[in-house]
Amino acid sequence: MKVPATIYLELIDSKYSDEFIELSARLAQYNFIDSENRIIRASLTKPNVIEIICQFVDKFTCDNWSKQDFIIDYFQEKFDNFLIKPPYTESFTDIISKVDELKVCNCENSPYYFLTGKEDDYTGGIYCGICKSLIPNYHFNNLDIDISSWFDNFFHIYQLDLYLYDSESIEMWCEAMLYDINSELNQKGITLSKELSILTQKPVYYAFLSKSGNYSFYCSICGKLISKISKHSCNKHGY
Repeated sequence: MKVPATIYLELIDSKYSDEFIELSARLAQYNFIDSENRIIRASLTKPNVIEIICQFVDKFTCDNWSKQDFIIDYFQEKFDNFLIKPPYTESFTDIISKVDELKVCNCENSPYYFLTGKEDDYTGGIYCGICKSLIPNYHFNNLDIDISSWFDNFFHIYQLDLYLYDSESIEMWCEAMLYDINSELNQKGITLSKELSILTQKPVYYAFLSKSGNYSFYCSICGKLISKISKHSCNKHGY
């Protein structure tokens, strides 16, 4: 049975928050926690405390994650040098998952799609251009393309920008990655959109959210940002 929990890291000084950015990613990499259901944030009530809200795969992983070699080898020295006391974990009753609230596409044949990372209005995924609902990943299982790692990177950076208030350097880096269309993160999304378009033989746009909160849709074929999309938004698709 999965165990929702919060990992608490009490820092000697908030400037050391950068040292623990990769902790939840490492736990997810070794399948100790769900990769989707995790949030990293500065505590709203305790100064210099980072909270990692996550869902462990079972009680053993919740109770013993800090004793694992892959944690000790990479983080033990940081725990000793940058924390007031060892990290501690508290389990709780339930965890809110945005995935459970999503409306899933039931259209028989979507004429075009759009791809987005984790944004204000959308959870990362491939969406139907008609009903604007998420298309389940299994619809694309036969395509030779790996999108999951990009989704995970986008989600991680989005959570850092949203919740880690005590590091100006991280905030600036996150905003550059999220809100600059030319950033490595967004350029990878555009590349994936183009690959999806070729593989599905349908227009696939990249949904880009500017810092002002307005969505634009990047056409990977003509290289233009447009405010609204349809099957024929770009006459260069040729499908």
